[in-house]
Order: sequence, then C-alpha cells, then structure tokens
Amino acid sequence: MLHTIPAHVMVGVVMTLFSFSTALVGLRLTIRIFIFHSAGLDDWTCFAAWMLNLAETVLLFQELSAGSGQHVALLSPEQVQQALLMEYISILPYIWCIGFVKASIVIQLQRTLPTHNNMRKLCIFMSITIGIVTAAFTVVFLLMCMPPNGYWDLSKRAECHAIWTTNFAFLAVNVATEVALILMPIVIFGKLQLRKADKLGLIAIFTLFGLVPITNLLRIPAIIYMEQDPDMTYSHQTVVGYSRIELNVCIICACLPTLRVPLARAWSIIRRQSQNNTTLHQVPREGVMVLNRVGPSSNMASLED
Repeated sequence: MLHTIPAHVMVGVVMTLFSFSTALVGLRLTIRIFIFHSAGLDDWTCFAAWMLNLAETVLLFQELSAGSGQHVALLSPEQVQQALLMEYISILPYIWCIGFVKASIVIQLQRTLPTHNNMRKLCIFMSITIGIVTAAFTVVFLLMCMPPNGYWDLSKRAECHAIWTTNFAFLAVNVATEVALILMPIVIFGKLQLRKADKLGLIAIFTLFGLVPITNLLRIPAIIYMEQDPDMTYSHQTVVGYSRIELNVCIICACLPTLRVPLARAWSIIRRQSQNNTTLHQVPREGVMVLNRVGPSSNMASLED
C-alpha cells in the first residue's frame, strides 16, 4: 500500500537515490569547475540543495533512532517528543532544498536557452515566485503551532492550525511550479537552432523532471492516511520517506541537462576508440589473407622467370 511502506524499504530507496544524486552533483561540479572552468550560480545553488538534502538524510536517521516508523504505543513519551522534534527540525531544510533546486533549474534555463525578452521575463517571474513560496511556507510551517515548541512538546497544549490543509496547500503549489518548470523549456524548443536529435534529447531530459510531481502525487494517500491515523509516529514515516525521495529526484533531474553534452561527448569518444580498436585487430588478419593470396603466385612467377 502507498500509504504505509515499511521504514527499512523506504530507507533503502532513499539511500539508493541519495547515492545517485551525490554522484551526479559531484560529476557536475567536476566537469564545470575542472574541465570547462565555467561553474555558475546554477551549479552552486544545486550544490546548496545537495547540502540541505544531506542534512535531511542525517535527520531521517535521527528520526528513526528516536522512534519514527514505530507504533506510538511502543514508545515512551520522551521518544515521541524526540521524534516530533526531529520532524520539526527537518521542515526548514526540506522546504529550502526544494527552493534551491528550482532556483538552479531556472538559472540554468537562463544560461542555456535563448534569453529573449519573453524567456527572460518568465525566468524572473518564476524566480520571484519560487522565492515567495519558499519564504511563505517556511513561516507557515515553523509557526504551525503557537507556541512553536508545542509541535513536539504535547504538554504545552498548543493551538495548531490544520496541518492537513497546510500540507495539501504546499503540495499543490509545489506541483504547480514543477509543472511550470517542465513546460518552460519545452515551449521554446521549437525556436532553438539545434539538430533534431539534440532537441529530442533535451525534451526527454526535461520531461524526466515530470517524475518529481508524480512523486508528490504519490504522497497524497500517505498524507490522508496520516491525518486519519492516531498512530502518528508509524504513519508519518511514509510521508517523510516520500519527501526524501522527492528531494533526490529533484537534484538528479536538475543535474541531467548539465551532463547531457559531456556525457554525449564521452560516449562518442568511447565508441570511436572502440571502432579504432576493432579496425586495428582486423588489419593483421586482412594482411595475412592478402599475403596468402599474393605470396604463392609471386613465388610461381619468380620460378617461371
């Protein structure tokens, strides 16, 4: 079931994606800094997003060690409080990681696609929108309860606004901005002076970013179940896992356009070297065949002379 996935399964998926996103970010920075010497703001915002994702991954294990993913009846009040505290601390890195990834993609669009007036205005509008959304939801989530420490300290009897509504509002805005980022480059690809294969490659890469809103939509059953289930520490872990998956998928998709050209060049070099090696291995056999054909006739000719 999508709303309840065992913690060990979710951790395995998250760590696999985290390893992959880490490798791609490292490869991206290596290529941009040491090979092309052209590292830009889009690379550094992507690296900042990865750092926040690293913090989220560490907090995931902190939450698990505190009791998240276990049934609340099996936990002491102190463990429940610690698990909720770790959950609260993870809110800020999560929201800002998403913001930095989206900012990296917008900056990358400005850097790689034609900067005519409409595209420039659209990128500026998206940058402002992402900044406002990130700041607004940071405040909303951090002040979800009054006093704020009532979020994890249940003895405070804090007044908390509807968490269900806040989660769905953030999810809706998140999906809307992600769909906009997918459509932005695809709309103007027809105007680019590129080969058809290159255009199709870029479209395929940006279309892969569609995995991000899909991940968000998969989280809906888990959010609904979490709001209805009194076993909060057990049901909430699935939502947390989907959030970590979303961050890693975002970072992976943000790195793919940057790595398209270097990886294509590397692949062409490997293919060329492979073809050259095949040709070199074939030459001696052809030479032997030629000698076998020419050798006897030339010997006979010399004997006849």
